[in-house]
Amino acid sequence: MKAYFLIIAILFSSFVFTSCSNDDDNTPTQPDNHPIVGKWDLISITGGWDDRYFNSGDYIYTFSTDGTMEISIAENVEQNDDYSIFGNNFTYTITDGILELTSANYPDHPQQSSFLIESDTLQLITDLAVGGNIDTYVRIE
Repeated sequence: MKAYFLIIAILFSSFVFTSCSNDDDNTPTQPDNHPIVGKWDLISITGGWDDRYFNSGDYIYTFSTDGTMEISIAENVEQNDDYSIFGNNFTYTITDGILELTSANYPDHPQQSSFLIESDTLQLITDLAVGGNIDTYVRIE
């Protein structure tokens, strides 16, 4: 249950990120051209409340070329009623290193998150100065 709460907290928290890119173009990147497209397996959440590590396949995030994102949760992972509010389906946009997720069930409150992709690793980074987290995923497709 704690793991699920952390996932929801991650998705619906504001994230802070400083881009190292000199790209001054504020045009959103089309999802079909972006390296985030694919399936990502959540392996850890470090910092913040406490470090958490997950079994492979517990939480799979699938970013599609059509700008949608779906969270798949393994059957053996305990869930709570928050999924009835937020759901597992989102749309996303990427602008200047910021990932914005909008829940299909809660469209009036899109959430922005910072991210970093290096090789086959994706990190979502919250403001560590105020108890944030680094959520680490590995590419599986």
